[in-house]
Amino acid sequence: MTGAGCSVQKALAVVAASWMWVGCATPSASKAPEPRPAASPSPPVTLASPDYRPSPVVGPTNLGLCGKPKPEFKEAAELDARELAGLLNGTWWLNTRTIEGLTIPTSSRFYFDLDVAHGTPGSVRGTAMMLDAGNLGILDTRTLTRECPKDATLGAFWTVAVERAKDNPRRLTLTMEGEYLGSYGDFASGMKATEAMTFLKQDDAYLSGGLATPNGGFGEDVWDRVSLMGNVLTYLSCENGFIERYEKLSNENPRIDQLSLNQVWQHKKQTGELLDPAYGRRGR
Repeated sequence: MTGAGCSVQKALAVVAASWMWVGCATPSASKAPEPRPAASPSPPVTLASPDYRPSPVVGPTNLGLCGKPKPEFKEAAELDARELAGLLNGTWWLNTRTIEGLTIPTSSRFYFDLDVAHGTPGSVRGTAMMLDAGNLGILDTRTLTRECPKDATLGAFWTVAVERAKDNPRRLTLTMEGEYLGSYGDFASGMKATEAMTFLKQDDAYLSGGLATPNGGFGEDVWDRVSLMGNVLTYLSCENGFIERYEKLSNENPRIDQLSLNQVWQHKKQTGELLDPAYGRRGR
């Protein structure tokens, strides 16, 4: 969830999210990318398998929910921070990024390394990291500005706390104190911000909203609705016309080349990878 932006109405849109992140788009005249051929069937694998790859599910491509009132429901019984932390823990892939109905491919990853085993019903702590590439050049190859590069790279590293709300044990707060570094705007010199939201539970879904995320000096992006249902994490911004849908790749505490998230983050800061838009095209 962090954001960045030039508005669509001004002919460019930069998307970034710390939970949803970077790019540039043109008005409705822009063409969506040609659909890719369906992949050949492959043997089933488990979620924890290193061979697991999410199916190419296309997420929601309209903002129909924005015209509907938020649902009212009875709050669940007293919540356990370890349950929400366990659902978040692991490695997530940005399956779908949609801007004003146009869906673009990404190679972005979102990692949660939460100490659920040593947590309590009231609190679980850990770290999280986001590595994101814009890949928005497919929306308009004609327009390029310093503020809205065709490709952009953004990363963030957070210390995370999942806790029962102090005034209501039927709600859980997710607080992420983060450091951000990227190839554009204020992100290029590094910046810090705290992202926080409160989750309610309905049946098997955790629901939240009103998440504000930094967007590199262009103000804040507000995600009206955030939902966690099984292995799908979705963010929706009505004002900006953004939808971002994450699918879980693994439930395991993430390690990248046997390194912790903090070690990976420090390495990427030292090498300057996150300042280079070409980094996103080289994978993870």
